[in-house]
Amino acid sequence: MCACPLARTADPRVPNGYKADNPLGIRDLEEHIGVVAQEVQGMLPEVVTENNKGYLLVNNDPILWSMLNAIKEQLGQIRDQKRTDPSTAGTNWG
Repeated sequence: MCACPLARTADPRVPNGYKADNPLGIRDLEEHIGVVAQEVQGMLPEVVTENNKGYLLVNNDPILWSMLNAIKEQLGQIRDQKRTDPSTAGTNWG
């Protein structure tokens, strides 16, 4: 099983943007890709904080490190499978 909790979701990325009349006064009408803080909070509560206006903020650094460690774990599983499964001999994926 993958160590990164976000990998358990179908697609953790969601397109989002700021409305012109948003309460924070942010002037950015471009679309961005992000995560839903409430969903992340349920899986990795330590990466979500609440600011003084009640908005949830996601710290991406721990998520990236978790994903990197999950990739390393998967590469180890692939290498183990290559060693034990002769049908994968000659493949070049890890």
